[in-house]
Amino acid sequence: MKKVALILVFFIFLIHTSASAETDFTLKVDDNIVNLEHKPIKKENMILLPVREVFEKMGMTVKWDSEKSEIIASANDFDFVLRPNSTNANIDKVPVNLEEPVYLDEATAYVYTKLFCDYMKYCSEAAYWENKSTLCLKSPVIVPEEEVFDQQKVLASLSGGEVILNSDKVFSANVTGGDKLRLKTVDISGQPFSKALEVETLEKPTNVYDAQLVMQADGDINVGEVAVLSYYARKLSTTDESGMGFVGPCYEQNFGDYIKLANVSQELDENWKKYYVLLSPKVLKIEKEQWQLTLRFGYKPQTVQIADLKIENFHNKYKYEDVVPKAEPNDTYKGMEDDALWRKEALKRIEKIRKRDITVNVTTENGTPIPDADVEISMTKNEFMFGTAVHNTFLQAGTSEKAISYRNAVLDLFNTVVYDTAGKWATIEPNQGVYASGILNWANKNNITTRGHALFWDKLVHWPESLQKAYPYMSDEQIDNRITEHINDVMTQYKGAIPQWDALNEPLNNHDIISRLGYDNIVRYFNLAKAIDPDASLYVNETGIAGREAHWTNVYKLYDLVKNAKDAGAKIDGIGIQAHCGNALSYPQEFYNQLDYLSELVDEVAITEYDFTPTLEAMEAPYLRDILLVAYSHPKCTGFITWGFWDQQHWKNHAPFYKSDWTPRETVNIWRQYVQGEWMTHEQGKTDINGQFRVSGHRGEYNITVKYGNKAKTEKLKVSADGANTMEVKIGRNGISMQASDSPDAYKDVELDGLYKYRTDYIVDEKGNISGSGRKIPITKFPWEEDEEIISKATIVDENVNDDFSDGMDKPVVMAVRAGCKKELPALTDGNAETVFCTNEKETEIILEMEKSVKTKSLTIEWYESKIYTYNYNIFISEDGNEWEKLYSGRSKTETEAHPINKKCQYIKIKSLNPTGFLGIAEIEVE
Repeated sequence: MKKVALILVFFIFLIHTSASAETDFTLKVDDNIVNLEHKPIKKENMILLPVREVFEKMGMTVKWDSEKSEIIASANDFDFVLRPNSTNANIDKVPVNLEEPVYLDEATAYVYTKLFCDYMKYCSEAAYWENKSTLCLKSPVIVPEEEVFDQQKVLASLSGGEVILNSDKVFSANVTGGDKLRLKTVDISGQPFSKALEVETLEKPTNVYDAQLVMQADGDINVGEVAVLSYYARKLSTTDESGMGFVGPCYEQNFGDYIKLANVSQELDENWKKYYVLLSPKVLKIEKEQWQLTLRFGYKPQTVQIADLKIENFHNKYKYEDVVPKAEPNDTYKGMEDDALWRKEALKRIEKIRKRDITVNVTTENGTPIPDADVEISMTKNEFMFGTAVHNTFLQAGTSEKAISYRNAVLDLFNTVVYDTAGKWATIEPNQGVYASGILNWANKNNITTRGHALFWDKLVHWPESLQKAYPYMSDEQIDNRITEHINDVMTQYKGAIPQWDALNEPLNNHDIISRLGYDNIVRYFNLAKAIDPDASLYVNETGIAGREAHWTNVYKLYDLVKNAKDAGAKIDGIGIQAHCGNALSYPQEFYNQLDYLSELVDEVAITEYDFTPTLEAMEAPYLRDILLVAYSHPKCTGFITWGFWDQQHWKNHAPFYKSDWTPRETVNIWRQYVQGEWMTHEQGKTDINGQFRVSGHRGEYNITVKYGNKAKTEKLKVSADGANTMEVKIGRNGISMQASDSPDAYKDVELDGLYKYRTDYIVDEKGNISGSGRKIPITKFPWEEDEEIISKATIVDENVNDDFSDGMDKPVVMAVRAGCKKELPALTDGNAETVFCTNEKETEIILEMEKSVKTKSLTIEWYESKIYTYNYNIFISEDGNEWEKLYSGRSKTETEAHPINKKCQYIKIKSLNPTGFLGIAEIEVE
């Protein structure tokens, strides 16, 4: 009988604790009572509502993602992402933890009413309880897409204009600064146009207008008329830190003050896009003889293409008011609002991940607790790198007012400096590290951390001048040796002194040598650097990522590159995101999500080169605040570095903190509020009855001061994520003794001219394995001396070849060209680039046979459709056709490529190594 009673009680308990229909509940949406097909249910005294029905009653779109098992409810650009049986959710792209999981009842998902109470205010208005059983919700105001003014879309919709400058003029335009530009016409397929003008900027001039194309229209534009410049454009390559290409269309007078009707700088990515510029004079009539259209290309070295350029005058068919925004430029951005959800979650993370308990125990010498001792805990340096790029010119030398102000600003604002140019190969080698070593030692003296930048930047233009000159004559082995020696030299000099290095800089757009030698060399270079300095964190540093939706393309590319390198064994510790934000206002949570996605691969991430040039200066301070919060709230982020701080020493003349006359921007106050205020812990008080004083403080370095009676002492303490973070204090007759659980790391100075005196004996093999003991060995020859020897030998060989030819010695004459041993290919040497050879075989060998073995100067290859296809290939030479010597291995980069040979041979072999199998050659020439 007792057993039956117990079972009955248990059954009743189950009834009361399981979900059941709830009838005493009312839901109102927009003040109207709504009836739900799936009734609310009650579970453990809480009400649950059907997800799809409730969101749809508020006019939101609801869909089920079967791949991710997610429910997505959307309104405008706001999403609720919920996961059945999980507390993990994303609200407006912000990861949050719900207090209770999404409940699944058969095929219907339910959520607790608390979700609406906590989060609907971020989407529409706050939910509220009218009484104990009535929940009131407000529908989001759905903003139709067409209500958002898009001037580009408006200008594209105009029709019926008179063409007053046609597309042919761009191909015959006058050129200003022609020595800085290289122009050529290229054929284009698959677009509304068949040809484009390709413009390569060879070097950045002083002014953007010092390298430009100049054209004149064939018609006037009267006051009040609407005319539009339109053109297609894309970038092929760029050296700009933003990862973007640029073109600057400007319509201006051709005399006097060059008054401008329009003057813009347009960012270009790798995709063809049509751009529009409004030309509508309000005061002056635009007379064709007195005005000109210029396309400015005076930017950092880049290659871009322009097509289908024209100006149409629509006269009075449209009004000016119809084609311009009705309001001023937007003075806000998504997530800027004071109560933004993403910021609340970021501040929660900061409290959790950046702070630790700090304990000071005060006792007598025999261990008796001492209450009421005075304790002061004062932070001297955050472990997080809050820094800036610095230049040697003002930092170490000079007594001018500018130099003094520059140094004082660094000392005032930052706990970290990074090399602007001093650590780059093109600088550190010619001055033998004097700038880099001097900056390091100066920083050490001032309790400032130094960050290394950039160990290897894989673009020939970023290498020392001597190496650039020697490069055409170097074998693959010589180039590889030169790179590994550089890494060995630099890492040996700064071992133990620089805790973090950008070991590989901007590999997505800069990969000249890795493309030639193979991507496996990333493994070798990282592993060599890590073997020399195991304590240094080695980063891949990349640009073109700053929170824009379009930046996910670069995020995915970078993820794949780093993952492939790590899978192959590369010892990559971190990923640096440069964060050159340009003038775009991104949603800060999107920035965080991109950072978080990349952090899955590595132990560390960092913001390494932040700057921001918004249209409205008022946006600078709030945006800096929010990107600071993004970085400091990420558990793997180690630093936030700005790329300079003063306009006169900034690559865009618009630095984050100070104008040219040292007027501070509002961003300085933001920096002081957070970096030097809220995130620098300063507390004081008295020990409790147990002789203990405890506070929660940000991780970093502290001075701990204890006073008792007439005795006082200060000692340093390092507070870290995994440390004990305690100070043991004993007070006795002879004074106070203090023992820290951990002390701040000591700085290491280096010999000012120590670079290129020693390197280690480490050797790295093809797979990235290291051999050697790490012993330092003297360097007997400077790297640039090796370059000079290579150039000298090549010059002698070149002169001998020329002398031989001038003395009547036979020149190479191609007798036959074959694909392997069979197919004859006379089209490749017929001097006609229109006759081409194409194949889909993965390892095609093209063999050129000369009449006899003679000294051969060079081989020139003209590739088929080089802008569409990239070819991997090797070049070999032979005197007998049996034994082959490898001369080159790499990837095509230009339409026509010349390879020096300067050796005797009768056979030349071009071996295709294309994964796709496609190879196309238009012409081959042997000299």
